[in-house]
Amino acid sequence: MIRSLFLKDLAIISELNINFNPGLTVITGETGSGKSLLVKALSYVLGSKGNKVLVRTGRPHTVVETATSQGTIRRILSSSGRTKSFINDEPVKENKFSIVVPYYADFHGQHDQQMILNKVYHLSYLDRFAENIEDVEKLKETFKNISIVESKLKLKRKNLSEMEEKKELLEFQLNEIKAVSPKADEDKILLKQFKKLSNGETLYNSVQNIIGSLESGDFSILIRLEEIINTLAEIKGIDSELHTFLDELNSARISIQDITNQLLQYQSSLEIDQEQCSEIDHRLQEIESLKRKYGGSIESVNMKLEEIKKELSSIETDGQSIVRLKKELLSLNESYQARADQLHSSRLGAAEKLQSSIERQMKLLNISEPQFIIKFGVNEQESSIVSFNNNAVKAYPTGYDRVEFYLSANPGESPKPLTDIASGGEISRIMLSIKTVFQSNDPVDTLIFDEIDSGISGETAEKVSRALVNLAKVKQVFCISHLPQIAARANHHLHISKKSIKQKTQVGASYLNKEERINMISQLYGSIKMSGQMEDSYRTIVSSAHG
Repeated sequence: MIRSLFLKDLAIISELNINFNPGLTVITGETGSGKSLLVKALSYVLGSKGNKVLVRTGRPHTVVETATSQGTIRRILSSSGRTKSFINDEPVKENKFSIVVPYYADFHGQHDQQMILNKVYHLSYLDRFAENIEDVEKLKETFKNISIVESKLKLKRKNLSEMEEKKELLEFQLNEIKAVSPKADEDKILLKQFKKLSNGETLYNSVQNIIGSLESGDFSILIRLEEIINTLAEIKGIDSELHTFLDELNSARISIQDITNQLLQYQSSLEIDQEQCSEIDHRLQEIESLKRKYGGSIESVNMKLEEIKKELSSIETDGQSIVRLKKELLSLNESYQARADQLHSSRLGAAEKLQSSIERQMKLLNISEPQFIIKFGVNEQESSIVSFNNNAVKAYPTGYDRVEFYLSANPGESPKPLTDIASGGEISRIMLSIKTVFQSNDPVDTLIFDEIDSGISGETAEKVSRALVNLAKVKQVFCISHLPQIAARANHHLHISKKSIKQKTQVGASYLNKEERINMISQLYGSIKMSGQMEDSYRTIVSSAHG
């Protein structure tokens, strides 16, 4: 519900603050007094686009603020045409603002597009009437899950296709590495062995020469050392300090003898095996080939091997995932089909009741032979897995049904799309009939009618006024009107006045009391003077509505 409206520097309005009430409020005023400005201001603050011409001449910006049952909304329109929006004093981006406040109020004017005149909303209205909202939400969730699974399946198939193309190469690389299966540091160990084997003869001859130099021949190191030791032994009695040298030389002789023995053992271990050397050389070449291809080291080769194993495993996993996702998608599609079929049946049943309810309401508003028809349709789609009457049809979040309202308001005329109806008097009653039927299903709490009385009078005006009163029992209703019948039955009468003070226009708004309302009703009759009986009748009506 809209509780109040504050305007500052809006067109001819300098500043205005109006409190609103529940029920039916009629708004009257002379032509040009500013009644329609109130509607424009409410429309703007509740989400419509603002036009810089609304900014009062000479002012930097217009401020429009409304207090609703759900919080405070404020919009500031600059003279350059830019808008700033706030909800509960928190700034809101424009693209988000239009999403947050689409259902605060429904505006009906002779030239305004309404939710009910937009076929996009027709299915939603039918579902509200049929109380299908919960089932529709479940279907939307199923549709969302179908989209998610389809996206996953598409990605898995793409990955699998790419990997299948690569699979042959991966398997070749796997077999190539596994055929060699190099061990950690194997190249270093083999290289050491290769050097030793390939230089075996050189090592043998060199060691033989060393052994000869150490112990064989008249000039070997051991013979010369033995001579030195003997000489020291002879002269150590002369000087005791020489004893230390003698001991060390004896130790050196023993060490040389040990080294000689070890060299003899080493020499005996040397093998000159060309076949083994060739095998090691071949093995080294295989390892070096892998290293060149896969990163330069045995470690990188083995890391590549693990990578290949994982990629090949993922191909198998993707294949299994695709099978699983196909099953999941099939289950979701079956669920969607069942829910969509159930909703279709519910909608068909509700459509008959809604058609008769709206036709009955139109008759109450002096549309004698109305035809209100709800037409169902589908969009065929060859690739769809959803079907209707054995034909593949396009699936939507709300089902496969496409719904549009058709109407004939005059005898002999074939029903036409409701979106094409444009007669002022008829459209006002049609809209009022539909809103009356939908009063408990419509998400909007506040209805604003501008020129609802266009093209009607007499008995029809009386019936329209009663319909508005009934509608106002469950909705907050604002109605700009020149009809005395509506003004009399309204719960509240807001009068807009305009006057000029010191060459400045001032707009005022005030609620009329009972006597003021009777006087205003008399003015609405224009040149026709109310009789005493008529005035008494209106006093009774006003008292009933006002009190």
